[in-house]
Amino acid sequence: MEEATVRAGGVAAPTKARCETDKKRIGTRPEIFACTVSYRGKTAEFRASVSVLSKRLTSEPGQNFPSGTEYQYRLTTVATKLVLTREGVHRQWGYHPSGGDDNEYRCDAHIPEAAVVAPGPTPYRCYDLYRLGYKTRVAAYRVVLSAEDGEQPDGSLSFKPVPTEEPVRRDQ
Repeated sequence: MEEATVRAGGVAAPTKARCETDKKRIGTRPEIFACTVSYRGKTAEFRASVSVLSKRLTSEPGQNFPSGTEYQYRLTTVATKLVLTREGVHRQWGYHPSGGDDNEYRCDAHIPEAAVVAPGPTPYRCYDLYRLGYKTRVAAYRVVLSAEDGEQPDGSLSFKPVPTEEPVRRDQ
């Protein structure tokens, strides 16, 4: 969860994770609980679940009777809120391979220093200004945060082209 939080923010910074669960109950039955990760003064939120994959009795060498129980668990987490940073978006957009050498890359000026947002498409956009002959064209891309990748939260940033019928903000 901490890795996903830093990946979403795009900037290395200290994190602190905390989960609201009764550790004594884990393993006795499937459990769903909330976790948070503090990052850059904001809090990312996750929904986590623990389930028992297998349970077997163990014994000490040379003994014919069980002396304990060994469990194998599966932890699954899904981000419900992640921290997005202006610096992280700008860094990631700089690596976006969308055009030629004459391109200029910009993002909305109103992206906050750090904001808590739900995974998926965000209200923020980045732009690729490119030249075609004597004209300059603008391609707009919505900033998107990934909620999960398989069984673990991903938190990666991507950029999805904005459909032409969706208006483009000119407040860069």
